[in-house]
Amino acid sequence: IGHVLELQSNYDEALRFYEKSLETREETCSSDDPDIAISLISIANLYFKRQKYNEALEHFQRAVIIQEKLFPNHFNDLVKTLNLMGKVLLKQSKSSDALKTFQKALKIQEDFHSNDYPDKIETFENISLAYEKLKIPRMALVHYKKILAIEQKYLSTEHPQRIQTEKNIQRLSSLK
Repeated sequence: IGHVLELQSNYDEALRFYEKSLETREETCSSDDPDIAISLISIANLYFKRQKYNEALEHFQRAVIIQEKLFPNHFNDLVKTLNLMGKVLLKQSKSSDALKTFQKALKIQEDFHSNDYPDKIETFENISLAYEKLKIPRMALVHYKKILAIEQKYLSTEHPQRIQTEKNIQRLSSLK
């Protein structure tokens, strides 16, 4: 119900449902139950949409604590949550912390996936954005090139995502 309300932009009511769901799960599940993390992430995403970044960060951090206890099970969920948490940190202009969070997500992906695994694209992109915010274009360029290497295997030359990556590489290459 909370998700439907969120899609209808009824954020206050959605938040009430998400919080009720979290409360119920905390009362009925063990403290490291993945369903509690799901509720926390739903609340965090809602706060993120509403630009309430401190609240979003708090809920993402709580979800990460649970997901780390479940590691290596559900490692993809942990990676997604770390990427979301890093985006909050970027919005808060905490680019160094965001970069560390994205790098933590990448380390997990590297432990479980090949170098050209498509899910790494989002993490590489987030790392690139963090390096750009930190005014380290050379490192952003390195990661955009890693994205392109993956995209060349899976996307056509006309795909908008690949075109955007190529533009980012051109833009950063011109800064040298």
